Amino acid sequence: RYAALAPLYYRGAGAAIVVYDITSAESFNKAQYWVKELQRHGSQDMIMALVGNKADLHEKRTVSSQEAQEHADMNNMFFVETSAKTADNINQLFEEIAKRLPRPTPLS
Repeated sequence: RYAALAPLYYRGAGAAIVVYDITSAESFNKAQYWVKELQRHGSQDMIMALVGNKADLHEKRTVSSQEAQEHADMNNMFFVETSAKTADNINQLFEEIAKRLPRPTPLS
């Protein structure tokens, strides 16, 4: 329903984080859709991260890290698994985005 509005939010964005639930293959499939949408409508130099969330539920995993890493590699993204519950890798995610963003050029 709101998908038509999405390009208004990410057009011109410097970075995008596409999050899926590692315990849900359907969630991963939807993430792949959003990656395509970002590639279609976002800027060419947008930093994109593919994030597998709920890493604390690894025993219920249905999406392998390898599958997600391969998808990220094929789409020029970086990949990380996080846990919003335990905060695992959350800071690292944002630090990596910050490292990859272009630095502004100082005015003379």
